[in-house]
Formats: sequence, structure tokens, C-alpha cells
Amino acid sequence: MKKSEWEAYCKGFYIVDCTIRHKNMAYVLMVQNEPPQSGEQEEWRYISWVPDILKSQNRTSAMANFYNLRPVPRVATQFKPVERSVLCDTGTFGWTGPNGGKENQPGLMHQMRTLWDEVYVLNSFSLSRRNGTTNEWEALALHPAILEDYNDEIPQRRYVLKDFDAFSPDTFYLMDTDGYIFYQSDDQWQSIDLKEMGYPELLTDGICCGPDGWVYVFARDVDGAKIFQGREDQWKVIWTKHSEMFHVDFVAYQDYVILSNNLGRFKIKEGVVERFQAPVYGSLLSVRDNLLMVAGSDEAAIYDGEEWQVIISPRFNEEGEYQPLNVKLNRSGSALLEQLEYASSEQGKQELAEAKTEIDQLDENVLAELQQRIHSAVMRAGKTKV
Repeated sequence: MKKSEWEAYCKGFYIVDCTIRHKNMAYVLMVQNEPPQSGEQEEWRYISWVPDILKSQNRTSAMANFYNLRPVPRVATQFKPVERSVLCDTGTFGWTGPNGGKENQPGLMHQMRTLWDEVYVLNSFSLSRRNGTTNEWEALALHPAILEDYNDEIPQRRYVLKDFDAFSPDTFYLMDTDGYIFYQSDDQWQSIDLKEMGYPELLTDGICCGPDGWVYVFARDVDGAKIFQGREDQWKVIWTKHSEMFHVDFVAYQDYVILSNNLGRFKIKEGVVERFQAPVYGSLLSVRDNLLMVAGSDEAAIYDGEEWQVIISPRFNEEGEYQPLNVKLNRSGSALLEQLEYASSEQGKQELAEAKTEIDQLDENVLAELQQRIHSAVMRAGKTKV
């Protein structure tokens, strides 16, 4: 991407979702940084990164504008019966690109995934897929309790579906916001309540079926964040963090899963949780074959298992060369935390000690990511003028 392309398409906008098609074709959905003025519509931009297609025009990207999307829309890629990107919003507006145009879609609420080359969309009470043979949307049969809850005349619903994943077309795992897991076993739907493991105030945010055969769930309660590992009715907590964390995305990649949240990215394999680094700050994830896309704020990059390629960023020059910022977080921040421990409560001392240890262990790439994340957050909050 050239500097002029980023300024024309991306400046003043930040990324809210991404999807990858192959190593030379990917998409990001962006929304304007500042809220619209009275009487104006909010603008969304769909950026197509397609350098091979646009090579003859001496550019890498194209843009489509939307002014009628309900937040927060999501994007994914379908691969059969035709290859194209699919956009859904929280109403029933949908769009398929590049030549499909507007169409009615299932109402999206929380999650959109591509599984077995087909696109699946989840709202609070149903799961739909775009059939790869008929190219039509169809609702999947779910646990009877979910269907009864939706048809119940009582205004207060028992279940609000939040996320889903699957090992196979007949082994789905659905998760609601309140600790319930619904899963398929022997052609029957079953359920389990993770709160009954001794976490009565548990809130569940994300779920992923790992290549190792385990299912991973990100959750949080009054004690902080947790990652559960399990399958069917057998579950255990494998990781805890006594700080406020919010789930963003969860994908299976190669032989591990990647979890992203407001504090960064982590990879999980066989129950072991480690940090996962990328050259750009981003918590939005997309996977296709052996490719991983990471996006967020104003940048996006693609990983092929060995090397990273930054594809969207304000730090390209006009020749298309990527020039990352040389930013580093001074390790004196660790010393500052050390001083603060003396004036903190016992719980605060423990949290500050953990933060100090983490800062001391971070390498330069992670420190730079943290610095850029802070800068981007301040920019979006309108505290800094450039």
C-alpha cells in the first residue's frame, strides 16, 4: 500500500473487522474515528487489498463506502459455490463483493465465521449458514432449549448466544454470555453450565475448537480473566489473570489456537498459554489455509507461518516500502510500578508486581506494540492533535 492510498482510503478511520481470501487478497472494514455530526450518517469503508488485480493501475487497494450499516458489522469470505467476501450487519443488511451487491442476510449479532468454505452467522438465538450448493441462507437446528427460549413470550430471555465454533458439520459448540455451552454429541444437543464449576458470576466471551481436539473458552468474573479447556461435559481452568480483560477474537491456526483481547494476543497449544507476536498492533484475526491475518487500529498484516507481510499501514512511503515507527516503551516504567507498590493495597501490590514482571519480560516488538496501542487509543479519544 502506498502512502497516498492509505491517506485516501484509511485516514480518519479505524479497522473493526478483517477477512483473508488468499496471500494476495484480503479485506478490512473500517469506521470513521469521529462520530458523525448532527444530521450526518456514519461512514463505513470496506477496503479491498488486491495488489495483483490493481497492479496495472499502479495501486494495491480499492474502497467501497457504506452509510447505512448497523454496528458492529462483520465480514467473512465464502469459497463455494463462488469465492467472494460477505458483509453482514446487526440488522438484515448484507453485501457481497465485489459484484454481488446488496442483499438480505440473517441478522448478525456477535459472530461470523467461515467453516468448510461456507459462511456462518450467529445472532442471539439462531445460527445460519450460506449453503455452498444452493448459495442461500438457511437456519441450523439448535438445542431445543434455545428454540423454546426464543419462542417464549416472556420478555427476559434465558440465553443470549455469543460465539460458536465446530470440529465438523455435526460437532458444533455454541456459547451464550452467561456460562452455558451447547454442544452436539451422538447427533444430539447437550448443554453444560460452566458456572456450576464454582464460578457463579462467570461471563463467557469467546469459544474456539482447537486443532489439538480441545475446546477453549475465554471468560471473566469478579476475580479476572480465565481460559477454560475441555470438551463435552469435561472442563477445567488452565489460565487465570487477575486483571480486567475483554475478549476480541479466537481462531484455530496450524496446530494451536490464537486468542486476542484488549491486552494483546496469546497462542494456546495442549493447554499451554504463551504470548503471540505480530509486527502490527491488532486483535482482529482471520485464517485461511496456512495464512493468518492480524488487523486493528490502522494496520493489517498477513503471516504464512514463517514470515509476516504488512499490507495496510500509514507507515508506507509513496514507493510502497514499509517503514515502521521506531518506538520503544522505556523500561523505567517498570521502576515506576515498583515505587507505586509501597502506596498500594495488598491486592494492588500483587497486580503491580505482576505488571512489573511482564514489562521486564517483554521484548522490543511487544514494547513497541504497547506504545503504538496507547498512542492509537489516545488518538481515537480525541486527546491528541496531529
